[in-house]
Amino acid sequence: MSSTHYGITKGNASMDILLHHLEERGISLSGSTVLDLACRDGTFTRHLSQLCQSVIGVDATTERIIERTPSTPHTRYIRGLAEHLPCERNSFDYVFAWNCWGSFDRHKVLSEMDRVLKPSGRLIIMERQLPVQTTDAFPFHWYEEWKSASFNLQHEWSCSTKPTEQLHVVILKR
Repeated sequence: MSSTHYGITKGNASMDILLHHLEERGISLSGSTVLDLACRDGTFTRHLSQLCQSVIGVDATTERIIERTPSTPHTRYIRGLAEHLPCERNSFDYVFAWNCWGSFDRHKVLSEMDRVLKPSGRLIIMERQLPVQTTDAFPFHWYEEWKSASFNLQHEWSCSTKPTEQLHVVILKR
């Protein structure tokens, strides 16, 4: 991935900043298969499709996505829950969870991540608004949940995406 500016946003966070930080940590989306959990309106999914070999956006309600953006050869939207993914075992190089991790039954989702990620796959969790009782970025109990599910913290950082906003990111390795 080059250091070009992609001009991609989800919510108010800059995708340029996220991609720069991923690139610094050796994460290249080129040629990868990606799952976007709780993809909402599909904005992030569509932008990921410009960088990846293939991307699937999954959300509990996909009607609004499909009406706006039909699937393409590189992008597909499916209806499903993060806790019960309609995906094959060992399907994805990366799974992204953007500003949604706290809304899941995380134990079930971690089990699904173990199932759908390839053996060298990574789970990338990004949050803007976090509950209290956090370490530097995430609630204490999330670290314990990740560890007990055999996901190892590979990278963690926070960055400003605009003057009043911090994006907190972890990359977890199976």
